[in-house]
Amino acid sequence: MFRIFASIASYRDPELVPTIKNLVSQAASPEKLHVAVCWQNNESTEIFLQAGMKLINTSMLNDFELLEYKLNGARIDIINVRYHRSQGACWARNMAEKCYDNEAYFLQIDSHCRFIESWDSEMIVLLTSLKEKSAKPVLSHYPTGYDPANEEERLKIDQISRIAFLKFNDDSIPITFPVSYSSDTPVRSMYLAGGFIFAEGSFVKEVPNDPQIFFCGEEIMMSARAFTHGYDIYTPHRILLWHYYNRKNVKVWDDHNKEAKKNGQVEMIWWERNCLSNKRLRHFFDIKKDNNCELGIYAPGSVRSLREFEYASGISFKKHAVQPEVISEERINFFSTPPVNKEKWEERLVSPYQKKIIIDKDKLLFSPEQIEHWHVTVFNSRKHLIDELVFTAEELKQKFDSAVEGKVTLEIKFTTYPCYIPEIIRMIPCFPDSSWGEAVEIKW
Repeated sequence: MFRIFASIASYRDPELVPTIKNLVSQAASPEKLHVAVCWQNNESTEIFLQAGMKLINTSMLNDFELLEYKLNGARIDIINVRYHRSQGACWARNMAEKCYDNEAYFLQIDSHCRFIESWDSEMIVLLTSLKEKSAKPVLSHYPTGYDPANEEERLKIDQISRIAFLKFNDDSIPITFPVSYSSDTPVRSMYLAGGFIFAEGSFVKEVPNDPQIFFCGEEIMMSARAFTHGYDIYTPHRILLWHYYNRKNVKVWDDHNKEAKKNGQVEMIWWERNCLSNKRLRHFFDIKKDNNCELGIYAPGSVRSLREFEYASGISFKKHAVQPEVISEERINFFSTPPVNKEKWEERLVSPYQKKIIIDKDKLLFSPEQIEHWHVTVFNSRKHLIDELVFTAEELKQKFDSAVEGKVTLEIKFTTYPCYIPEIIRMIPCFPDSSWGEAVEIKW
């Protein structure tokens, strides 16, 4: 009986085979591993035989070839998907989950990872220790990075991170990022990382990946679904695995483009799938209901409500706002008790906004040497001033000097009350004689 089911989604990733080999070789009990890979590729299956895997059986899964290999006692299932047939990251994760065979534990990782020695027993011991605090604990965070060109360097790094809220994207979906931290024990969190989830096997059945979520937003939706199904997320306090973040290989959005659809290679352009995915996310979080959206088994669970998730995370999805502590220096990512006064909770909400303005410097009428500063203002739809910033000539010169391909990037960050939604950005140059130049308006 296999004890751990490991799910891997891989898109044209040269790190897949090294990841599988490391996963197996570093396990204390490789014979108890069942690994399932949704292999979205353009290669020959010979690479698995060359890696020392032995082909045991061939069958079909949802119209795709399913190859069963053995490697040091571990079972390796490879779902052979030509990359143009891919439907996105969560679709691939969902495909891999179809191979789940009631294993006691579930591990979800990306196809570019390395593992500590005896990672399997270490994860099980750590998860089991959390049963004193939670009936359904989950280990998850953004693992520390590694570089395959310098494998040994990762062993010199002991820094770990927890996940915190960063901003709302243009579709009102929360985006998270890693924050360094240290602790003697695992710390409660509200966020899952798609590249590392370790839980009991029931997680696969209760919180399977939604195949209609393309990529962006998968983690916050999975976090909410896990929470509403009664799972409690914990950030490990020590390194269990490493993740390769600076990959240069081809991504799905490189292949699933307009030209590929025109040639009949793909059914949909990547951004068409992403658009449908965003509609589904907004419907899930009640940001904007879609009567044509059926969530089915991917709806919130019944143990806890989405409202409780908002209170515990400090995020109001509909208002596009957060509690001040969420964006404070401490970056609080878990509130242990619900608010006593829900009206006061609403009153404390603030809306963080963050945007990068890309300007073609060759089209600007004035250089940094000619002006004293740029006065940048942000207005709502009623032309009420929300925020204003000043970029000095020195700051502008630095940005001009660091321009990439002639593009100057200005970053705008501010916080308002939820009722103020930015609509217009106005930029006006101010000259040394205190006169003003022509204003340029940009839509938010």
